[in-house]
Amino acid sequence: MKIPLTKVYFDNNEEKAIIDVLRSGWVLQGPKVEKFEKSVKAYVGSKYAVAVSSGTTALYLSLKILGVGKDDEVILPSFTFIACANVVVQVGAVPVFADIDPLTFNIDPKDIEKKITKKTKAIMVVDQVGLPADLDEVNKICKKHKLFFLEDAACALGSIYKGKRVGSIADITCFSFHPRKNLTTGEGGMITTNNQKWTERVKVLRNHGIDSNGNYQVIGYNFRMTDIQASVGMVQLKKINWLIKKRGVLSQRYSKAFKNINTLKLPYVPSDRKTNWQSYLLKLREGIDREKLILKFKKRGVALKEGIPSIHLQPIYQKLVGKIKLSETEKASSQTLFLPLYPQMTIKEQDYVIDLLIKSL
Repeated sequence: MKIPLTKVYFDNNEEKAIIDVLRSGWVLQGPKVEKFEKSVKAYVGSKYAVAVSSGTTALYLSLKILGVGKDDEVILPSFTFIACANVVVQVGAVPVFADIDPLTFNIDPKDIEKKITKKTKAIMVVDQVGLPADLDEVNKICKKHKLFFLEDAACALGSIYKGKRVGSIADITCFSFHPRKNLTTGEGGMITTNNQKWTERVKVLRNHGIDSNGNYQVIGYNFRMTDIQASVGMVQLKKINWLIKKRGVLSQRYSKAFKNINTLKLPYVPSDRKTNWQSYLLKLREGIDREKLILKFKKRGVALKEGIPSIHLQPIYQKLVGKIKLSETEKASSQTLFLPLYPQMTIKEQDYVIDLLIKSL
């Protein structure tokens, strides 16, 4: 049996949507992108939404419009994809890494407070594997210290924090539509905010710096989404709640099967939050050989993946920020494990994974 880590869910509707765009003759950023933006902002509850070429460019443009630049500091977790730190460096700022909460794997507000200096300009939280961070607590810190609040919700479309969908809570929220996300356009991203001025500036910057009058007032970028991608996104958005439900059912089956296995720490979801189950990430007890486990599964046709590498331990960041210690982050990076999860996963496939893991521990 061959079981991948993840699998995109497409059907004839995405295919038809792409064909319709191709036959229209308009494939670049156009009416489909505008329609997709309106649909996403309605879904998340924000006033504005701007489609861009990726989740990474969404983060980069967000930092640019917030005025983050040379020698400014941005506090963010190290337990996240490296793009989060890369964009900070690319705008000329300095990434300052904070430790994580060992239960949620999200940034720890208490450690954020310890890292704030006179140079701090913004806090970037990451909703790890779809679970919203402690947004209210971070918002309080930002208001107290007059900092910008940027939320990397790359994995969290459809997740809920205290009754509100992620996307309208932080100053700016960034989504990714990479194939590993619950909604995919192949590549693509979205910026949501309630600030009109920022929205207008992002629209200029994503399109080479051209304004509504056809003039180039600033140096811009080609960070546009195409109508082909947006047409796929529109179809995917209609399925998003169903896709989340399917992932949730499968995730609960995993948790139920493993609840009495004391060598595993299962995903924790605080009562005031609802995750979209973008991934199923568990933590192995210290001493278990994770690489040996992954290799064993590979031989049996099942793809597992080691947890998220710590950015601060990567060679380039040790050069840039020096050697630092983040205890919980480092434990999570060395002991966490992704299990296969995708909406069309069958019970037979999942039971195969469950049985193999239980027998392997």
